[in-house]
Amino acid sequence: MNLRTARLVLRPFESVDAEAVLAYRNDPTASLFQGWPLPFMESHFALLLEGERRLAETGWLSWCICTATKVIGDIGLRPHGSEHEVGVTLKTEAQGRGYASEALAGLSEHAFKDLGAQRLHAGVNPANGRVIRLFTRAGWRYEATAVQAYWHRDHWDDEAIYELSATAWDRRQADSAPA
Repeated sequence: MNLRTARLVLRPFESVDAEAVLAYRNDPTASLFQGWPLPFMESHFALLLEGERRLAETGWLSWCICTATKVIGDIGLRPHGSEHEVGVTLKTEAQGRGYASEALAGLSEHAFKDLGAQRLHAGVNPANGRVIRLFTRAGWRYEATAVQAYWHRDHWDDEAIYELSATAWDRRQADSAPA
């Protein structure tokens, strides 16, 4: 299923995306706080191509984030009943242009309207200021920090939890609607 925003299409991965995805997923800046294996290889990309068929195994539904001319990142949802976890990545060159905010808004709308999510949450490394700003600008609320919550490549890392409820999302949509 494709999701559309003003400037972006969020769509399933395609085989022609391999070069672009391998490039940004192996970029040290883009991958710094991400949990995928490094180096990210074609065999890892092949798993992304399996998309919804792998949902039962991985729990994640993922979409490529595309402008009119290129793949610039990916975004995903991992449903847990009526709560869904969110993750987002943009290639370094695409950051700072509002693409992540736009993709997050499109995915949030899909989760709340189409999938019936009651709550979205994201686990963020507290040192990842860019993503923290992304979520807070989008109306997400800081909930808690779990200390040494997950193993990240070669050390234990903290995880700050941000969340957005369906009620808060509805209120935000009503506040931004034209009068």
